[in-house]
Amino acid sequence: MLLSLTGYNPVCDKLVLLGDYVDRGPASLELVMRVRQLTENPNVKAIGGNHDDMFLRWLIKKSTLS
Repeated sequence: MLLSLTGYNPVCDKLVLLGDYVDRGPASLELVMRVRQLTENPNVKAIGGNHDDMFLRWLIKKSTLS
């Protein structure tokens, strides 16, 4: 993983993840799971992107139609 090449220290470093976690390749689910795992650390913040927003709107619309 790229973080291992940077010297990232989860205890003292802050990490900001910048969106578009979904709809950007074949491993969206794995990436979302990794982002969720990383954000268990209070020093990590995840900001959603426009693809994430579109996916959430699709999920909400789908659930209201059921």
